[in-house]
Amino acid sequence: ICGQTRPRLVVILVISHLEWADASSIKAVQYLTLDRKERSNLFFLTTSKRIDGASKELQRLMDLSVRRGLIEIELGDLPMSAISQVLANLLKRSLEDVKPLAVLVHHKTGGNAFFTLQYVKMLERKRLINYSLANYRWEWDTDSILRETDLSDNVAELVADKITSLPGKHQIVLMNASCLGSTRFDVNI
Repeated sequence: ICGQTRPRLVVILVISHLEWADASSIKAVQYLTLDRKERSNLFFLTTSKRIDGASKELQRLMDLSVRRGLIEIELGDLPMSAISQVLANLLKRSLEDVKPLAVLVHHKTGGNAFFTLQYVKMLERKRLINYSLANYRWEWDTDSILRETDLSDNVAELVADKITSLPGKHQIVLMNASCLGSTRFDVNI
């Protein structure tokens, strides 16, 4: 990225969820985005302000970014109308059809865009939202969703639920990796 030779070449790089990055990764992001002289590249760095206790490295990167004139755009939670529109587009149904589902999804996710997407994916994975070949449309039962999903309004619990749905061997690898940490675990082993 930094060794480009053509002056008109613009590289656009999106790095998401920096709050989960380790110190080395944040230092690499800092080098790519702040410590270089060329300004022809465009970087989108995302992080959640909901994560308490951000690492010192991440806080330093954010502080340097502001001092160097990078633009910070804060995105709030999705309003009910936006979740309704997303669900209507995704499920190819009318706004009126998806309204009860949108209310439930908004209640469960608080409008958090990432959590909303993960929650809807989980509903589809658990077949609580499914495509009916008989009716040629996506269908769901909000009462079944309420009954069969025992998630609080917490992204960590949704991720934990996703991990527990993995095959046992994958869970063991994740447990071992979490004990070793990112600096001592190589996914290619």
